[in-house]
Amino acid sequence: MANPVRHRSGARLIAVGSIGVALALAGCGQRDADPSDDPAPATQQRPSETETSKSASTEPPKKTTGTEPPQDKAYTVASVAGTWHNDDLQWVLHLRPSGAFVEDFNGVKKLRTGTFSVDGRTFGLEGGDGETMTGKLRNARTLVLGDLVLKKR
Repeated sequence: MANPVRHRSGARLIAVGSIGVALALAGCGQRDADPSDDPAPATQQRPSETETSKSASTEPPKKTTGTEPPQDKAYTVASVAGTWHNDDLQWVLHLRPSGAFVEDFNGVKKLRTGTFSVDGRTFGLEGGDGETMTGKLRNARTLVLGDLVLKKR
């Protein structure tokens, strides 16, 4: 026959152990507190990437580092007036503040004359002979007309 004392003490140990585990688990739950003082309730979800980027877009603009592309500069007839050269081709373009131009080529002075126009970075020549050329101002000292690159002196 089984030892009745041993059987009873085993049942007590199981009961006491069960109560201890129940008390320990009860302590693991959340406290009963005002939900307004909890910084992140368990039901709150993390913000999505879209929500995060929306909030980031409301931040003030960051300072530039100098590696950003320059803003489009609006040049004027007066700002590009001067003498422009391509020494390799012996080509010289004299731009007057009045909007007139004179072209020298290969040592021949006043080979062609006409007017020029500037619209933002777009540059145009209209010769008295009816020939036109268009190009772009890369910056205040570099003009590109087709394959021709001119530097301002």
